[in-house]
Amino acid sequence: MATLHHFTTGASITTQIPGQAFGKLPTVDGLERYNLENKFSVTAGAPAFAPCKSRVIYLQDVANNQLLNVVAFPVASSLAGLPVKAIIYRGLTKSALIDSAGNVQQDDSSWSSDNVLKTVKDLQLKISNATGVIPSPVPQNCLGVQFSNDPDDKLLEAPLFDDSSNFHPLIVEGGCQIGKFSGGETPAGVEVILDRIGYDPTIKLLKSGNHILEIPELVLSPSDTAEEQLIKKFNNRFRKEEILGYMDITALYGCYRNRGLTISGTSSGDAFLASYLNKNSVYIDVRDRYGFSYNHFLGLRDTLSVGFAGADNNFVFQEHHYYAGWPILRLDAAQYATAKANFQVRIPIEIGDALNRYYVTNFADKIASVVDGQRRRSIAVGGDPDDGHIQLNATEPLRLRNWCYSDKKLGSNYFLLKIDATGDTVEGALSTNIWKNRFSMKMKNVFGTTNMQEGHFSVNTYAAYNSPVISDAKAGEVYYAVSGIAVDKENVTFFSFRDEPVFTTKESGVSLPAYPLTGKGKFYYPYDEQSFQYDGGAVVQNVGFLAQMANKLKIPEYNLRKVSATNSFTQETHAVATYARNQLNDRADEIMDYFDAISLTHAEYNALLAFQENQMGSFPGHPAFICVSASTSRPYIDFDYEEHTLSLAVPTVVWDETNETPSIQLQPTSSPITLNNEPISVSGGHF
Repeated sequence: MATLHHFTTGASITTQIPGQAFGKLPTVDGLERYNLENKFSVTAGAPAFAPCKSRVIYLQDVANNQLLNVVAFPVASSLAGLPVKAIIYRGLTKSALIDSAGNVQQDDSSWSSDNVLKTVKDLQLKISNATGVIPSPVPQNCLGVQFSNDPDDKLLEAPLFDDSSNFHPLIVEGGCQIGKFSGGETPAGVEVILDRIGYDPTIKLLKSGNHILEIPELVLSPSDTAEEQLIKKFNNRFRKEEILGYMDITALYGCYRNRGLTISGTSSGDAFLASYLNKNSVYIDVRDRYGFSYNHFLGLRDTLSVGFAGADNNFVFQEHHYYAGWPILRLDAAQYATAKANFQVRIPIEIGDALNRYYVTNFADKIASVVDGQRRRSIAVGGDPDDGHIQLNATEPLRLRNWCYSDKKLGSNYFLLKIDATGDTVEGALSTNIWKNRFSMKMKNVFGTTNMQEGHFSVNTYAAYNSPVISDAKAGEVYYAVSGIAVDKENVTFFSFRDEPVFTTKESGVSLPAYPLTGKGKFYYPYDEQSFQYDGGAVVQNVGFLAQMANKLKIPEYNLRKVSATNSFTQETHAVATYARNQLNDRADEIMDYFDAISLTHAEYNALLAFQENQMGSFPGHPAFICVSASTSRPYIDFDYEEHTLSLAVPTVVWDETNETPSIQLQPTSSPITLNNEPISVSGGHF
């Protein structure tokens, strides 16, 4: 696990006051407000330390040109098991990093021995030794400050992969001093950003001096119909979902403490948290299968049962309104009555059954059911159909361990829980998983679609908790999958590959560990165009992402190949692409067996994207998910040829005729999505 360093020295901080801490703020002029960062009053010149090994970019504060804000992108994929994308520090003194001539300053004794100025100097000396060029002042562009003038809507990660200006982000170790806070009247800001589909941060966020989310209060009129009230409530809930892309730095420190780990750069014990207003705040963040809050679609109850042991050691449960303000449950100053350092929750579900088994994962630690008591990262819940125990309306009590700060009060922590059900699954039919609303059209292409060359491709991936679990009945496994979007010269491809296991029926346990099939970035793998063929001497038209994935694996003679079959009666021929060795029936590869993809032309992708942006009706801004409106299948000896007409699943009001009540569900759009007056379709083979 990546270590975590405190953002400054403990002596530099004074105790937070209300309004500075992460969390709900007073409503003003009909706007509900939420502070998505922490502010701290710090001494002038207080050091700013990198939270972990990171790539860093500095931008000028839009409201004060004497200040810089810095974003640290962790090199590790998670911190304390949480999918932390970035951590922002606000309020750094610009002159401490950049001189009046626009060059990087020289470090002095006021800096820590490991500091970003020394990192720049050491890199300069290495280049000088290699090239023989006499060292000269290093321009500020090596810090990324030049991107301050870029459009506000440019994705925050884009400069990491900007090869047009010869920019290469600095990599610093955790604890490296990356600046000095201005301090005094200028508070220091710290913001933690989670990796979440649909909420990719932009450059505007880093240039801003603070981050307060404002949402119009929900106003329901007595004259509204039941459907109108439902739509208003849903849209208000969706706008508030933005807070789930961020977390309290106090709770991130608490997650490390809950695992028995120390925060580097702090005094012994938990004394460093004394200045944090939220030191006793515990966040319970329960996500549904798409990464929304668990009752985003309003199909369950809005209350979460939380139980603490009484003096007699029996657990007493209390209903907490999960959506009373914002879509997250926060326990403030909760206290243990006994020596048991754990509490229990019951999560609302539909009725569990044999074909709809639920799984819960605690990404920040482990979790246990009171049924078997064994702590694991992921557990099956909702009852065991084999022994007749079925849970109705809520899971059995789930045990969560939380550290104690003082006086038996719970210390700050963040429980990121995901609950999902596999649903009815056809044995071995992995292709069916693709169409279960797995791919969100809100996945962002960080790199653009222009100037792509043959053999080049760009990839953006998202943490697995954003997407539904995948059930492979043939393999007897349920697992999470990383989802992503790839762009090459001709195509835009949505894909997923196996990440971490959730459940297995195998006595030997899970057969394959998580394997990072591809990471985020721009890639190019050399290839021989003349020898790169689908079949029979036909040169591949586009050596893009799918073809280059086989090159990346470096498996001998393993390529993307074309397989054809002809119906002897109709003479109809169909061809599909598959990964195989020279012998087309030799497709076995344990890693690629878990790789699924939908590849579209740029024009097809743009047509789907335009529909999402312009045709969402009563639910503007909500993501749409790739699905199918019609399918056909033709069996051949080697494979089943499948053809699917694409659609997008969007929020739709559905009426229950029995109860005469409306609900909201994801349904394929009623309007066909066409390109050049033809439905958009894809084809492939199920082997």
